[in-house]
Amino acid sequence: MTTGEKIRYFRTSHELTQEQLASQSGLSISALQKYESDERKPKPEQLLKISDALGISINIFMDFDIRTVSDLFSLLFRMEEQANLRFYKDTTTDTVGIYFENEYITEKISSYAEMLREIDSMNPSHQELMHTKIQNELLNDNTSIQEVSVTTSSSHKDASSSLAVEEKLLDIISDCTPAEQEQILDALTFLKNWMRTAKEK
Repeated sequence: MTTGEKIRYFRTSHELTQEQLASQSGLSISALQKYESDERKPKPEQLLKISDALGISINIFMDFDIRTVSDLFSLLFRMEEQANLRFYKDTTTDTVGIYFENEYITEKISSYAEMLREIDSMNPSHQELMHTKIQNELLNDNTSIQEVSVTTSSSHKDASSSLAVEEKLLDIISDCTPAEQEQILDALTFLKNWMRTAKEK
């Protein structure tokens, strides 16, 4: 995803309009529109304002260009220091690996690995979209890594169920015209709002 696509994704996932995000970040609406359309690349100070307004890490917008061993180890050493990353070597099998001494991170990585396996069984045309969606949902998790409370396995079941529903929706709209897709989205939005209103009553 480009920087503009990321800004748009996280803005819409937080249910903010461009006007609202511009106001909360102190940017002009025209500047934000140009950032989202990739007409202009925001400077780090603008990205910091946007990430603060969205409540997400600015690192989401950073392009970590890993080309050398030094690039790789600079990230690993930072994770070792700040996220309880550990290295090990199994002399019996002559293999090396890494792991986290943080139960929450381990649970998240485990769930991510399981969802990747589920994506492999999906329609190939949906795999990249679902992969990006899962990654963005993980990037949207602002839980402090110092917290070790582990989410139960039900969170994975919920995510798996959500993936199955989204694939069905993709199948339904994949052969629709843009106008039909718009009508389906309008109908679903109406139904969602009606169900939530009914639940509140």
